[in-house]
Amino acid sequence: MIRTFNWDPLQELEAIRSEINRLFGRGSSGSSDEGEGGMRLMRPAMTAEERDDAYVLTLDMPGVGTDRLEIEVQDRTMRIRGERGGPNDSIHVRYERMLSLPENADPDAIQAVMRDGVLEIVIPKREEARPRRIEVVSESSQPAIEGKARESGGESASKEQTAGTTA
Repeated sequence: MIRTFNWDPLQELEAIRSEINRLFGRGSSGSSDEGEGGMRLMRPAMTAEERDDAYVLTLDMPGVGTDRLEIEVQDRTMRIRGERGGPNDSIHVRYERMLSLPENADPDAIQAVMRDGVLEIVIPKREEARPRRIEVVSESSQPAIEGKARESGGESASKEQTAGTTA
């Protein structure tokens, strides 16, 4: 099951409007997506998947190296920040996203991997919150009968009957 959460459609529309204004040279300086020195502030695109044992988040953060990436967890809030470029570069972008962790998440076991501009964060579920399979055993009300099965009918049955009558 794939779930995307913390999506605000109005914020996305505002980001599109600001980007169009920036491309066409309209709008005021100091808009909400512009930081100091022309740095752009962006909220990275994200998908979230819930598995039996963990939540897996995938964030697009192109151009961000691990040395310029920060992930912090405080209480039940995760803050993800990354930056590419610098004040002297033509492209200077700061990515930032804050998420509330689910109650059953284990914040002490979170792992993150950056691969080709895609950040993958695995948030394990606490052991007691994971689904577990319960084995069901069959218990019969009649005791099991052990021993060899006899063939019914045929030659061996008649021999046993004959042997029983002669004895």
